[in-house]
Amino acid sequence: MNQYPNITVNVLEVDNATYGDTLGNWAATQALPDVYWSTLVTDHAYNGWALRLDEYYAKDEDATFTQSLLDHMDFRGRYYSIPMLAQPFMALLNKGLFERYNMELPPYDWDFDTFVQTVEAIAHPEDNIFGYGHNVGADVVYPRYGWDGDSYTFDDNWVRGTEVFSDWYVRGIADNLQGEEKIALLGDPGAIAFDDGYAAINIQAIYWGEHFVDGSADQAIGTEFLIYPVPGLAGTNPATMTYACISAACEHPEEAWELAKWMGWGKEAMILRNTWYQENEVMNMYVPVTDDQEVWDDLIAKSSPKLTEFYRNLKPLYPEVEQHTPYCIMANLEYFLFGINENLKNGTFVAADKAAELRNKYNPQVEKWYASWSEFADEYATATDLDVASDTDAN
Repeated sequence: MNQYPNITVNVLEVDNATYGDTLGNWAATQALPDVYWSTLVTDHAYNGWALRLDEYYAKDEDATFTQSLLDHMDFRGRYYSIPMLAQPFMALLNKGLFERYNMELPPYDWDFDTFVQTVEAIAHPEDNIFGYGHNVGADVVYPRYGWDGDSYTFDDNWVRGTEVFSDWYVRGIADNLQGEEKIALLGDPGAIAFDDGYAAINIQAIYWGEHFVDGSADQAIGTEFLIYPVPGLAGTNPATMTYACISAACEHPEEAWELAKWMGWGKEAMILRNTWYQENEVMNMYVPVTDDQEVWDDLIAKSSPKLTEFYRNLKPLYPEVEQHTPYCIMANLEYFLFGINENLKNGTFVAADKAAELRNKYNPQVEKWYASWSEFADEYATATDLDVASDTDAN
């Protein structure tokens, strides 16, 4: 408000536990805040609650957002949200196990091939040492279902990642402990092999990683943990993202854009955030959402030295797909609750054999979603009743 005397900011505080319901209630009465953190952009865009923002992206010269983020958050060229906070996933290496087996550490700029070779070489089942930890799933190295921002590709990268992690799980290269076997080794059915020093590498979100940065995990296990970027299949790094929307009912969208910039993605906001975390000796779990080198350099200068190489070698971010992906909630239900994921993990299904079936099942649902959205009425107006009927019968 000091910098923009024409803008008055009123902060509305909402309990996290009821945040989604509160947004829905506000939306139903056209009382959404001018700028708000979105919980599911697909719903807010589709229902006309969120303002279309293409023109604001185009005319703001500071909007140099990381392209890999933009690729996953547009609706076929239309934007209804703004990246605000990015929390990257990180690869953690147990340095002590590399020393134990006289193995050279991989370079910080490693790729997926090097990752696979390293995991398989460091695994020693005879010593109850896994090469990889508990997050057994290709989602940590490639977007879920091969989502490319437009369709579920279930492409060759998805197939490879799924089959590699499945093979590791079946062979015990990755942590596959269950039941009595887990209790016998770790003493607790809820214990995690990597956290107890029985796995060499694990990939996890940075918001679960403070104890690996502050040294407390090193002391607990009696080793040193190194923090690497995730060697994604397409040269990208997964991240958990928070987005903001501007209400479609906002009377002053230009000012709302500036407020969102100040709250999250703007250079000044990001540098102030870096400074706050440094001065308060709190781990900063956020990285810039733009390619501004000054902000990245500032982040490195103000963060723990344990994160320096992680940041310097961090690949372009790709977000979790749920926020901007049509049909994703139903896809997740089918994939995880109806056994597809478990059968792929156990090797009952072969990913290469399943890919075409999943593409043909999920992508028509994406087209139906776009066809039913009023924003795309013109693009789908040429579809005949026969086309629609045939598509419905086929699914």
